[in-house]
Amino acid sequence: MASDMREPLVRSDDTSDSTSRNRCHVRRAWGGTIVLVCVLASASVVVTRTRPSREARAAREKFDATVADHLVPRATVAGIYPSDSFRSSSNETVALGTSSSGSENFFSEWWLVWGEIWAEVGEGFCDHLMEAHHWSTASCCNRVVMEVLNERGNIYFGAAIFFLCGAAVVFGAFEVGKRTVPSPPRSWKNWQLLRFFDDNFYEEVDVTKELGDTIQELLDLTTDKKKMGKGMDGSFATHKGMRVLQVTRIENGRLWSAYKTLRSGMPHTFTKMRAFEGDVKERAEDACNVIRNGQLPWQQSAKVKTFMQSLNLRASKNEVLLFHGLKGAGALDNQGKVMYTTDANSPLQAVKREGLDDRCGTISGMYGSGIYFADMASKADCYAGRYKGTEEGTVGEEAHLFLCRVTLGMPYKTDQSLENLRRPPCFCGHFDMSLAWSDVKLGKQWSEKDLPLMTCQHERFDSVIQDYEVEKKRKLYREYIVYGKQSYPEYCVRYLRTDGTHEHHDRRRR
Repeated sequence: MASDMREPLVRSDDTSDSTSRNRCHVRRAWGGTIVLVCVLASASVVVTRTRPSREARAAREKFDATVADHLVPRATVAGIYPSDSFRSSSNETVALGTSSSGSENFFSEWWLVWGEIWAEVGEGFCDHLMEAHHWSTASCCNRVVMEVLNERGNIYFGAAIFFLCGAAVVFGAFEVGKRTVPSPPRSWKNWQLLRFFDDNFYEEVDVTKELGDTIQELLDLTTDKKKMGKGMDGSFATHKGMRVLQVTRIENGRLWSAYKTLRSGMPHTFTKMRAFEGDVKERAEDACNVIRNGQLPWQQSAKVKTFMQSLNLRASKNEVLLFHGLKGAGALDNQGKVMYTTDANSPLQAVKREGLDDRCGTISGMYGSGIYFADMASKADCYAGRYKGTEEGTVGEEAHLFLCRVTLGMPYKTDQSLENLRRPPCFCGHFDMSLAWSDVKLGKQWSEKDLPLMTCQHERFDSVIQDYEVEKKRKLYREYIVYGKQSYPEYCVRYLRTDGTHEHHDRRRR
Protein backbone atom coordinates (compact mmCIF):
# COMPACT_ATOMS: atom_id res chain seq x y z
CA MET A 1 0.00 0.00 0.00
CA ALA A 2 1.72 3.00 -1.27
CA SER A 3 0.68 5.40 1.48
CA ASP A 4 3.09 4.57 4.28
CA MET A 5 1.72 6.83 7.00
CA ARG A 6 4.32 8.86 8.92
CA GLU A 7 2.39 11.32 11.05
CA PRO A 8 -1.27 10.52 10.35
CA LEU A 9 -3.54 13.36 11.39
CA VAL A 10 -7.25 13.96 11.13
CA ARG A 11 -8.23 16.30 8.32
CA SER A 12 -9.70 18.92 10.63
CA ASP A 13 -9.78 21.65 7.99
CA ASP A 14 -11.05 19.62 5.05
CA THR A 15 -13.66 21.77 3.36
CA SER A 16 -14.69 18.96 1.02
CA ASP A 17 -16.68 17.41 3.87
CA SER A 18 -18.69 20.58 4.62
CA THR A 19 -21.64 19.43 2.52
CA SER A 20 -21.87 16.12 4.36
CA ARG A 21 -21.59 17.92 7.69
CA ASN A 22 -24.35 20.39 6.79
CA ARG A 23 -26.64 17.59 5.64
CA CYS A 24 -26.20 15.87 8.98
CA HIS A 25 -26.93 19.09 10.88
CA VAL A 26 -30.13 19.62 8.89
CA ARG A 27 -31.26 16.05 9.52
CA ARG A 28 -30.58 16.38 13.22
CA ALA A 29 -32.37 19.75 13.27
CA TRP A 30 -35.52 18.28 11.74
CA GLY A 31 -35.33 15.35 14.09
CA GLY A 32 -34.97 17.72 17.02
CA THR A 33 -37.89 19.79 15.73
CA ILE A 34 -40.19 16.78 15.65
CA VAL A 35 -39.13 15.74 19.14
CA LEU A 36 -39.63 19.24 20.58
CA VAL A 37 -43.04 19.62 18.94
CA CYS A 38 -44.13 16.29 20.40
CA VAL A 39 -42.86 17.31 23.83
CA LEU A 40 -44.65 20.68 23.69
CA ALA A 41 -47.89 19.08 22.51
CA SER A 42 -47.73 16.48 25.27
CA ALA A 43 -47.02 19.15 27.87
CA SER A 44 -49.94 21.22 26.58
CA VAL A 45 -52.30 18.28 26.89
CA VAL A 46 -51.11 17.51 30.40
CA VAL A 47 -51.39 21.12 31.56
CA THR A 48 -54.82 21.59 30.02
CA ARG A 49 -56.32 18.35 31.28
CA THR A 50 -54.95 18.76 34.81
CA ARG A 51 -56.19 22.26 35.63
CA PRO A 52 -59.07 21.87 38.14
CA SER A 53 -59.34 25.58 39.02
CA ARG A 54 -62.37 27.47 40.26
CA GLU A 55 -61.80 30.19 37.70
CA ALA A 56 -62.07 27.66 34.88
CA ARG A 57 -65.34 26.22 36.21
CA ALA A 58 -66.76 29.68 36.75
CA ALA A 59 -65.77 30.68 33.22
CA ARG A 60 -67.50 27.64 31.82
CA GLU A 61 -70.69 28.28 33.79
CA LYS A 62 -70.75 31.89 32.64
CA PHE A 63 -70.12 30.86 29.05
CA ASP A 64 -72.92 28.28 29.16
CA ALA A 65 -75.29 30.82 30.65
CA THR A 66 -74.39 33.38 28.00
CA VAL A 67 -74.95 30.88 25.23
CA ALA A 68 -78.30 29.88 26.73
CA ASP A 69 -79.46 33.48 27.28
CA HIS A 70 -78.23 35.15 24.11
CA LEU A 71 -77.01 32.95 21.31
CA VAL A 72 -79.17 29.83 21.57
CA PRO A 73 -82.59 31.56 21.78
CA ARG A 74 -81.70 33.79 18.86
CA ALA A 75 -80.32 30.85 16.94
CA THR A 76 -83.54 29.01 17.64
CA VAL A 77 -85.56 31.78 16.10
CA ALA A 78 -83.21 31.77 13.14
CA GLY A 79 -83.79 28.09 12.63
CA ILE A 80 -80.32 27.01 13.69
CA TYR A 81 -81.65 25.01 16.66
CA PRO A 82 -85.20 23.61 16.64
CA SER A 83 -87.05 25.14 19.57
CA ASP A 84 -88.81 21.90 20.48
CA SER A 85 -85.60 19.91 20.72
CA PHE A 86 -84.02 22.70 22.70
CA ARG A 87 -86.87 22.80 25.23
CA SER A 88 -87.00 19.04 25.49
CA SER A 89 -83.41 18.97 26.75
CA SER A 90 -84.57 20.28 30.17
CA ASN A 91 -82.93 23.60 29.48
CA GLU A 92 -79.48 21.97 29.59
CA THR A 93 -77.16 23.64 27.14
CA VAL A 94 -74.48 21.54 25.47
CA ALA A 95 -71.38 23.68 25.69
CA LEU A 96 -69.13 24.03 22.71
CA GLY A 97 -66.38 21.44 22.78
CA THR A 98 -68.35 18.97 24.92
CA SER A 99 -69.24 15.58 23.52
CA SER A 100 -72.89 14.59 23.35
CA SER A 101 -72.28 11.60 25.59
CA GLY A 102 -71.29 13.83 28.47
CA SER A 103 -67.63 12.82 28.45
CA GLU A 104 -65.29 15.72 28.06
CA ASN A 105 -62.87 15.59 25.21
CA PHE A 106 -59.68 17.52 24.65
CA PHE A 107 -61.34 20.65 23.27
CA SER A 108 -63.75 21.04 26.18
CA GLU A 109 -60.81 21.61 28.47
CA TRP A 110 -59.69 24.47 26.30
CA TRP A 111 -63.16 26.03 26.60
CA LEU A 112 -62.81 25.93 30.38
CA VAL A 113 -59.91 28.32 30.07
CA TRP A 114 -61.20 30.52 27.21
CA GLY A 115 -64.95 30.27 27.81
CA GLU A 116 -65.30 33.58 29.59
CA ILE A 117 -63.53 35.43 26.82
CA TRP A 118 -65.69 33.87 24.14
CA ALA A 119 -68.87 34.54 26.13
CA GLU A 120 -68.07 38.23 26.41
CA VAL A 121 -67.20 38.38 22.73
CA GLY A 122 -70.48 36.75 21.74
CA GLU A 123 -72.63 38.95 23.99
CA GLY A 124 -70.88 42.13 22.90
CA PHE A 125 -71.16 41.31 19.23
CA CYS A 126 -74.90 40.63 19.50
CA ASP A 127 -75.81 43.86 21.28
CA HIS A 128 -73.48 46.05 19.25
CA LEU A 129 -74.35 44.71 15.83
CA MET A 130 -78.10 44.80 16.38
CA GLU A 131 -77.96 48.47 17.36
CA ALA A 132 -75.46 49.53 14.70
CA HIS A 133 -76.97 47.76 11.70
CA HIS A 134 -80.61 47.35 12.76
CA TRP A 135 -80.40 43.64 12.16
CA SER A 136 -83.11 41.25 13.06
CA THR A 137 -82.56 38.58 15.65
CA ALA A 138 -82.10 35.87 13.03
CA SER A 139 -79.56 37.74 10.91
CA CYS A 140 -77.77 38.90 14.04
CA CYS A 141 -77.32 35.37 15.31
CA ASN A 142 -76.08 34.16 11.94
CA ARG A 143 -73.58 36.98 11.67
CA VAL A 144 -72.52 36.72 15.31
CA VAL A 145 -71.71 33.06 14.88
CA MET A 146 -69.72 33.79 11.73
CA GLU A 147 -67.90 36.70 13.32
CA VAL A 148 -67.03 34.67 16.40
CA LEU A 149 -65.70 31.83 14.29
CA ASN A 150 -63.83 34.05 11.84
CA GLU A 151 -62.75 36.99 13.93
CA ARG A 152 -59.77 38.38 12.09
CA GLY A 153 -57.94 39.78 15.06
CA ASN A 154 -57.86 36.49 16.90
CA ILE A 155 -56.85 34.64 13.75
CA TYR A 156 -53.99 37.01 13.02
CA PHE A 157 -52.86 36.97 16.63
CA GLY A 158 -52.98 33.19 16.78
CA ALA A 159 -51.14 32.85 13.49
CA ALA A 160 -48.42 35.21 14.66
CA ILE A 161 -47.96 33.29 17.90
CA PHE A 162 -47.93 30.02 15.99
CA PHE A 163 -45.23 31.13 13.56
CA LEU A 164 -43.11 32.70 16.29
CA CYS A 165 -43.26 29.54 18.35
CA GLY A 166 -42.53 27.45 15.27
CA ALA A 167 -39.53 29.58 14.38
CA ALA A 168 -38.25 29.33 17.94
CA VAL A 169 -38.67 25.55 17.93
CA VAL A 170 -36.91 25.14 14.57
CA PHE A 171 -34.05 27.45 15.55
CA GLY A 172 -33.64 25.71 18.90
CA ALA A 173 -33.74 22.29 17.27
CA PHE A 174 -31.13 23.35 14.72
CA GLU A 175 -28.85 24.56 17.50
CA VAL A 176 -29.38 21.30 19.35
CA GLY A 177 -28.69 19.42 16.13
CA LYS A 178 -25.37 21.17 15.63
CA ARG A 179 -24.28 20.22 19.12
CA THR A 180 -25.29 16.58 18.95
CA VAL A 181 -22.76 13.97 17.90
CA PRO A 182 -23.29 10.61 16.15
CA SER A 183 -23.82 7.75 18.56
CA PRO A 184 -21.08 5.09 18.67
CA PRO A 185 -21.84 1.44 17.78
CA ARG A 186 -23.83 -0.47 20.38
CA SER A 187 -21.08 -3.06 20.73
CA TRP A 188 -18.68 -0.47 22.09
CA LYS A 189 -17.88 -0.27 25.78
CA ASN A 190 -18.37 3.51 25.67
CA TRP A 191 -21.83 3.31 24.10
CA GLN A 192 -24.53 5.10 26.11
CA LEU A 193 -28.20 5.52 25.31
CA LEU A 194 -28.30 9.28 25.97
CA ARG A 195 -24.84 10.19 24.70
CA PHE A 196 -25.87 13.02 22.37
CA PHE A 197 -23.42 15.81 23.10
CA ASP A 198 -20.19 14.13 24.18
CA ASP A 199 -17.74 12.41 21.85
CA ASN A 200 -14.63 13.31 23.81
CA PHE A 201 -13.61 9.80 24.79
CA TYR A 202 -10.84 7.41 23.82
CA GLU A 203 -10.22 3.87 24.97
CA GLU A 204 -8.42 0.87 23.56
CA VAL A 205 -10.50 -2.14 24.62
CA ASP A 206 -9.00 -5.62 24.60
CA VAL A 207 -11.47 -7.93 22.82
CA THR A 208 -9.12 -10.87 22.27
CA LYS A 209 -11.28 -13.19 24.35
CA GLU A 210 -14.44 -12.35 22.41
CA LEU A 211 -13.04 -11.95 18.89
CA GLY A 212 -9.64 -13.66 18.88
CA ASP A 213 -10.85 -16.87 17.24
CA THR A 214 -13.01 -14.98 14.75
CA ILE A 215 -10.18 -12.71 13.65
CA GLN A 216 -7.89 -15.73 13.38
CA GLU A 217 -10.32 -17.39 10.99
CA LEU A 218 -10.50 -14.15 9.03
CA LEU A 219 -6.71 -14.00 8.71
CA ASP A 220 -6.60 -17.62 7.59
CA LEU A 221 -9.25 -16.97 4.92
CA THR A 222 -7.45 -13.90 3.59
CA THR A 223 -3.86 -15.17 3.61
CA ASP A 224 -2.51 -16.52 0.33
CA LYS A 225 0.67 -18.45 1.16
CA LYS A 226 1.65 -18.74 -2.49
CA LYS A 227 1.81 -14.97 -2.89
CA MET A 228 3.66 -14.17 0.34
CA GLY A 229 7.25 -13.14 -0.31
CA LYS A 230 6.42 -12.00 -3.84
CA GLY A 231 5.97 -8.57 -5.32
CA MET A 232 7.94 -5.38 -4.94
CA ASP A 233 6.53 -4.54 -1.50
CA GLY A 234 6.50 -8.01 0.05
CA SER A 235 9.71 -9.55 -1.24
CA PHE A 236 11.34 -9.40 2.23
CA ALA A 237 8.85 -11.87 3.75
CA THR A 238 9.92 -15.43 4.54
CA HIS A 239 6.89 -16.30 6.69
CA LYS A 240 3.81 -18.06 5.36
CA GLY A 241 1.21 -17.52 8.06
CA MET A 242 -0.08 -15.19 10.77
CA ARG A 243 -1.28 -16.06 14.27
CA VAL A 244 -3.33 -13.63 16.33
CA LEU A 245 -1.79 -12.55 19.62
CA GLN A 246 -4.10 -9.70 20.60
CA VAL A 247 -7.13 -7.84 19.23
CA THR A 248 -8.05 -4.39 20.52
CA ARG A 249 -11.00 -2.22 19.56
CA ILE A 250 -10.24 1.47 19.10
CA GLU A 251 -13.06 3.49 20.66
CA ASN A 252 -12.21 7.03 19.58
CA GLY A 253 -15.23 9.32 19.94
CA ARG A 254 -14.07 12.28 17.87
CA LEU A 255 -12.67 10.12 15.10
CA TRP A 256 -15.88 8.09 14.96
CA SER A 257 -18.00 11.26 14.78
CA ALA A 258 -16.00 12.52 11.80
CA TYR A 259 -16.30 9.18 10.00
CA LYS A 260 -20.00 8.67 10.65
CA THR A 261 -20.82 12.25 9.66
CA LEU A 262 -19.15 11.74 6.29
CA ARG A 263 -20.84 8.37 5.82
CA SER A 264 -24.26 9.82 6.65
CA GLY A 265 -23.83 12.65 4.15
CA MET A 266 -22.75 10.37 1.31
CA PRO A 267 -25.62 9.57 -1.11
CA HIS A 268 -26.64 5.97 -1.71
CA THR A 269 -24.85 4.31 -4.59
CA PHE A 270 -28.08 3.40 -6.38
CA THR A 271 -29.02 7.10 -6.33
CA LYS A 272 -25.86 7.97 -8.20
CA MET A 273 -26.25 4.98 -10.49
CA ARG A 274 -29.48 6.42 -11.90
CA ALA A 275 -27.55 9.30 -13.45
CA PHE A 276 -25.22 6.98 -15.37
CA GLU A 277 -25.70 5.79 -18.92
CA GLY A 278 -23.85 3.61 -21.38
CA ASP A 279 -20.20 2.86 -20.70
CA VAL A 280 -20.15 4.90 -17.48
CA LYS A 281 -22.97 2.85 -15.97
CA GLU A 282 -21.38 -0.40 -17.10
CA ARG A 283 -18.07 0.62 -15.54
CA ALA A 284 -19.77 1.60 -12.27
CA GLU A 285 -21.60 -1.73 -12.06
CA ASP A 286 -18.33 -3.53 -12.74
CA ALA A 287 -16.66 -1.62 -9.90
CA CYS A 288 -19.42 -2.58 -7.47
CA ASN A 289 -19.04 -6.22 -8.54
CA VAL A 290 -15.33 -6.03 -7.72
CA ILE A 291 -16.21 -4.95 -4.19
CA ARG A 292 -18.63 -7.85 -3.77
CA ASN A 293 -16.12 -10.35 -5.15
CA GLY A 294 -13.49 -9.07 -2.74
CA GLN A 295 -15.77 -9.86 0.20
CA LEU A 296 -16.63 -13.40 -0.90
CA PRO A 297 -13.79 -15.14 1.02
CA TRP A 298 -15.01 -13.43 4.19
CA GLN A 299 -18.36 -15.22 3.90
CA GLN A 300 -16.89 -18.73 4.05
CA SER A 301 -16.75 -18.78 7.85
CA ALA A 302 -19.91 -18.72 9.99
CA LYS A 303 -18.07 -16.87 12.77
CA VAL A 304 -16.74 -14.23 10.43
CA LYS A 305 -20.12 -13.82 8.76
CA THR A 306 -21.83 -13.32 12.13
CA PHE A 307 -19.15 -10.84 13.13
CA MET A 308 -19.66 -8.86 9.93
CA GLN A 309 -23.41 -8.75 10.44
CA SER A 310 -22.96 -7.45 13.99
CA LEU A 311 -21.10 -4.41 12.63
CA ASN A 312 -24.19 -3.24 10.72
CA LEU A 313 -22.19 -2.08 7.71
CA ARG A 314 -24.00 0.19 5.24
CA ALA A 315 -24.09 -1.86 2.05
CA SER A 316 -26.05 0.90 0.30
CA LYS A 317 -22.93 3.07 0.55
CA ASN A 318 -20.45 0.26 -0.10
CA GLU A 319 -19.16 0.24 3.47
CA VAL A 320 -16.84 -2.73 3.96
CA LEU A 321 -14.12 -4.04 6.26
CA LEU A 322 -10.61 -3.87 4.81
CA PHE A 323 -7.03 -4.35 6.01
CA HIS A 324 -4.33 -1.71 6.37
CA GLY A 325 -0.78 -2.59 7.40
CA LEU A 326 1.41 -0.13 9.29
CA LYS A 327 4.85 -0.11 10.88
CA GLY A 328 5.14 -0.17 14.66
CA ALA A 329 7.90 0.33 17.21
CA GLY A 330 11.14 -1.41 16.22
CA ALA A 331 10.48 -1.44 12.47
CA LEU A 332 13.60 -1.27 10.29
CA ASP A 333 14.21 0.86 7.24
CA ASN A 334 15.92 -0.31 4.05
CA GLN A 335 19.34 0.22 5.65
CA GLY A 336 18.46 -1.91 8.66
CA LYS A 337 18.11 1.00 11.11
CA VAL A 338 15.31 1.21 13.66
CA MET A 339 12.78 3.80 12.52
CA TYR A 340 10.66 4.07 15.68
CA THR A 341 11.97 3.19 19.11
CA THR A 342 8.64 3.36 20.96
CA ASP A 343 4.96 3.07 20.13
CA ALA A 344 4.43 6.68 21.18
CA ASN A 345 6.34 8.05 18.17
CA SER A 346 5.30 5.38 15.67
CA PRO A 347 2.59 5.69 13.01
CA LEU A 348 0.73 2.89 14.78
CA GLN A 349 -0.11 5.00 17.81
CA ALA A 350 -0.79 8.10 15.72
CA VAL A 351 -3.43 6.27 13.67
CA LYS A 352 -5.18 5.07 16.81
CA ARG A 353 -5.44 8.63 18.06
CA GLU A 354 -5.81 10.67 14.87
CA GLY A 355 -6.86 8.25 12.15
CA LEU A 356 -5.53 7.64 8.66
CA ASP A 357 -4.77 10.70 6.53
CA ASP A 358 -4.08 10.65 2.80
CA ARG A 359 -2.11 13.91 3.08
CA CYS A 360 0.65 12.06 4.91
CA GLY A 361 1.21 9.60 2.07
CA THR A 362 3.18 9.99 -1.11
CA ILE A 363 1.79 10.89 -4.52
CA SER A 364 4.36 8.71 -6.26
CA GLY A 365 2.45 5.52 -5.46
CA MET A 366 0.88 3.38 -8.14
CA TYR A 367 -2.46 5.16 -7.74
CA GLY A 368 -1.30 8.48 -6.38
CA SER A 369 -2.12 10.00 -3.04
CA GLY A 370 -4.70 8.27 -0.89
CA ILE A 371 -5.22 5.75 1.89
CA TYR A 372 -4.60 2.27 0.52
CA PHE A 373 -6.49 -0.83 1.71
CA ALA A 374 -6.66 -4.51 0.78
CA ASP A 375 -9.24 -7.26 1.15
CA MET A 376 -6.41 -9.76 1.83
CA ALA A 377 -4.45 -9.84 5.08
CA SER A 378 -1.35 -11.11 3.27
CA LYS A 379 -1.34 -7.90 1.20
CA ALA A 380 -1.63 -5.64 4.27
CA ASP A 381 1.17 -7.63 5.92
CA CYS A 382 3.56 -6.36 3.23
CA TYR A 383 3.33 -2.86 4.76
CA ALA A 384 3.49 -3.83 8.42
CA GLY A 385 7.31 -3.55 8.32
CA ARG A 386 10.13 -5.92 9.05
CA TYR A 387 11.78 -6.19 12.45
CA LYS A 388 14.79 -8.47 11.89
CA GLY A 389 17.79 -8.43 9.65
CA THR A 390 17.54 -9.82 6.15
CA GLU A 391 19.57 -12.90 7.01
CA GLU A 392 17.30 -13.79 9.96
CA GLY A 393 14.07 -13.92 8.00
CA THR A 394 10.68 -12.78 9.20
CA VAL A 395 9.39 -15.89 10.99
CA GLY A 396 8.84 -15.06 14.67
CA GLU A 397 8.35 -11.34 14.16
CA GLU A 398 5.44 -9.53 15.78
CA ALA A 399 3.63 -7.00 13.64
CA HIS A 400 0.36 -5.07 13.54
CA LEU A 401 -2.39 -4.42 11.05
CA PHE A 402 -5.68 -2.56 11.24
CA LEU A 403 -9.10 -3.90 10.38
CA CYS A 404 -10.92 -0.77 9.22
CA ARG A 405 -14.39 0.31 8.31
CA VAL A 406 -14.15 1.89 4.86
CA THR A 407 -16.95 3.70 3.03
CA LEU A 408 -16.15 3.34 -0.67
CA GLY A 409 -19.31 5.03 -1.96
CA MET A 410 -19.33 5.07 -5.76
CA PRO A 411 -15.89 3.70 -6.78
CA TYR A 412 -13.94 4.33 -9.97
CA LYS A 413 -12.38 1.14 -11.30
CA THR A 414 -9.07 1.61 -13.05
CA ASP A 415 -7.06 -0.72 -15.24
CA GLN A 416 -4.11 1.70 -15.46
CA SER A 417 -1.63 3.14 -13.00
CA LEU A 418 -2.61 6.60 -11.74
CA GLU A 419 0.58 8.08 -10.35
CA ASN A 420 0.31 11.54 -8.76
CA LEU A 421 -3.47 11.38 -8.65
CA ARG A 422 -4.81 13.32 -5.67
CA ARG A 423 -8.54 12.69 -6.06
CA PRO A 424 -10.81 10.46 -8.16
CA PRO A 425 -12.01 11.54 -11.61
CA CYS A 426 -15.46 12.96 -12.24
CA PHE A 427 -18.39 10.89 -13.47
CA CYS A 428 -17.52 11.92 -17.02
CA GLY A 429 -14.03 10.45 -16.64
CA HIS A 430 -12.16 13.78 -16.52
CA PHE A 431 -8.88 13.84 -14.59
CA ASP A 432 -7.14 16.92 -13.20
CA MET A 433 -5.37 19.05 -15.81
CA SER A 434 -2.14 19.23 -13.76
CA LEU A 435 -1.53 15.51 -14.28
CA ALA A 436 -0.29 16.20 -17.82
CA TRP A 437 3.01 17.47 -16.37
CA SER A 438 3.47 14.78 -13.71
CA ASP A 439 6.75 12.96 -13.30
CA VAL A 440 5.57 9.36 -13.68
CA LYS A 441 8.04 6.58 -12.89
CA LEU A 442 6.05 3.38 -12.36
CA GLY A 443 3.65 3.37 -15.29
CA LYS A 444 2.92 5.09 -18.56
CA GLN A 445 2.99 8.86 -18.83
CA TRP A 446 -0.38 10.55 -18.56
CA SER A 447 -0.11 11.74 -22.14
CA GLU A 448 -0.03 8.07 -23.18
CA LYS A 449 -2.97 6.86 -21.08
CA ASP A 450 -5.69 8.11 -23.43
CA LEU A 451 -7.54 9.68 -20.48
CA PRO A 452 -9.12 13.17 -20.70
CA LEU A 453 -7.32 15.81 -18.63
CA MET A 454 -9.39 18.90 -17.88
CA THR A 455 -10.73 21.10 -15.10
CA CYS A 456 -14.48 20.61 -14.59
CA GLN A 457 -17.25 21.03 -12.03
CA HIS A 458 -18.81 17.59 -12.43
CA GLU A 459 -19.53 15.38 -9.44
CA ARG A 460 -16.69 12.97 -8.67
CA PHE A 461 -16.35 9.35 -7.74
CA ASP A 462 -15.78 8.64 -4.05
CA SER A 463 -12.91 6.16 -4.30
CA VAL A 464 -10.61 4.29 -6.66
CA ILE A 465 -10.30 0.51 -6.86
CA GLN A 466 -7.94 -1.67 -8.84
CA ASP A 467 -8.73 -5.23 -9.82
CA TYR A 468 -6.09 -7.81 -10.70
CA GLU A 469 -5.17 -6.54 -14.17
CA VAL A 470 -3.37 -3.20 -14.63
CA GLU A 471 -1.94 -2.14 -18.00
CA LYS A 472 -2.31 -5.73 -19.22
CA LYS A 473 -0.21 -7.04 -16.33
CA ARG A 474 -1.56 -9.43 -13.73
CA LYS A 475 -1.37 -8.08 -10.17
CA LEU A 476 -1.21 -10.17 -7.02
CA TYR A 477 -3.95 -8.37 -5.08
CA ARG A 478 -6.79 -5.91 -5.35
CA GLU A 479 -6.34 -2.46 -3.87
CA TYR A 480 -8.81 0.14 -2.63
CA ILE A 481 -7.97 3.84 -2.33
CA VAL A 482 -10.05 6.37 -0.36
CA TYR A 483 -9.58 9.95 0.78
CA GLY A 484 -10.25 12.12 3.81
CA LYS A 485 -12.37 10.63 6.58
CA GLN A 486 -13.72 7.69 4.59
CA SER A 487 -12.12 5.14 6.93
CA TYR A 488 -12.16 4.30 10.61
CA PRO A 489 -9.46 2.02 12.15
CA GLU A 490 -11.76 0.04 14.43
CA TYR A 491 -9.61 -3.01 15.28
CA CYS A 492 -5.87 -3.29 15.79
CA VAL A 493 -4.52 -6.83 15.43
CA ARG A 494 -1.15 -7.81 16.87
CA TYR A 495 0.02 -11.05 15.28
CA LEU A 496 2.97 -13.41 15.04
CA ARG A 497 4.52 -14.22 11.69
CA THR A 498 4.84 -17.99 11.34
CA ASP A 499 6.06 -20.49 8.80
CA GLY A 500 2.50 -21.69 8.27
CA THR A 501 2.93 -25.12 9.89
CA HIS A 502 0.77 -26.58 12.65
CA GLU A 503 3.26 -26.14 15.47
CA HIS A 504 2.53 -22.40 15.46
CA HIS A 505 -1.23 -22.73 15.86
CA ASP A 506 -1.22 -21.99 19.59
CA ARG A 507 -1.73 -18.27 19.98
CA ARG A 508 0.25 -16.42 22.60
CA ARG A 509 -1.92 -13.76 24.18
CA ARG A 510 -0.78 -11.11 26.55
